[in-house]
Amino acid sequence: MPSPAQDIRNIEAAVLLFKQRNNELPSSLEALVAHEYLRSMPVDPWDRPYNYSFAAPVIVNRELPYYLWSNGADGAMGGVGVNADIGNWHREYRRHTFRNF
Repeated sequence: MPSPAQDIRNIEAAVLLFKQRNNELPSSLEALVAHEYLRSMPVDPWDRPYNYSFAAPVIVNRELPYYLWSNGADGAMGGVGVNADIGNWHREYRRHTFRNF
């Protein structure tokens, strides 16, 4: 099973490249596919599309330029264990991407 953490890092690399070349964030993940920054629409290990938004999900209490996440195995916000949301607001993702914003 692919790792959602690695998927998120790969998608973030495409978002960052898009921003560097276009001086703005992509409007959607579909825009990254349309402009060939991604080969296809990314799906999480549970075969659901990743979420991408400029508005923070309810469970997040920090401000970021954008939010990218999987809702985990249950497909719902929140949860623990395999049902936990996996998003770019976690510390390991912030160090990787947002230093360039």
